[in-house]
Amino acid sequence: MRTLSPHELLDVEPDATLAELRSAYRRLALAVHPDRNPGDAFAGARFREVRSAYEVLSRECKRRDDIPLTPVRIACVLVGGHLVGSLRVGASRVRRHRWIPLSLWATRSCPVCEGVGSLVVGARFLFGQERAECPRCDGIGLVGVERNLRVKLPTLKPGVAIRLRGEGILAQGGARGDAFVHLV
Repeated sequence: MRTLSPHELLDVEPDATLAELRSAYRRLALAVHPDRNPGDAFAGARFREVRSAYEVLSRECKRRDDIPLTPVRIACVLVGGHLVGSLRVGASRVRRHRWIPLSLWATRSCPVCEGVGSLVVGARFLFGQERAECPRCDGIGLVGVERNLRVKLPTLKPGVAIRLRGEGILAQGGARGDAFVHLV
């Protein structure tokens, strides 16, 4: 007789989450518990197997979830206060029903020099204004904006856009925009 693996015994996928493992364990434990099946020696042995499989898989799942993932960097376009970017769903660290760290980044006009790259430091009569390089943007006129998020992806279907409310950047009016992640 072939011995079942813990995944086969609990009837779960190898990348099952802890919640899925717990649900499968409870369902099977209720079915084969010795108190529900008095006098049945097979039910007691099966219950011990199910409990042992759950303990092994839950330890493995907790260990797998403890490994910190590096954030997936997504280059975004800034539209008002909204960040818009795309994520390849073929990435190995993206799995269904999993939390994934994202790093959304974009550039915007420097708020100090308003995108000019220099500041007025003094005024001369007849010769115009004296200007100096902006210390915030180093004279470029653009600054980087980065938002680090931890997101649970509801689907992995390409062509779907996921809206993350309030996860954009602060816009001119003081309201925070949204972040849109397009799955490709």
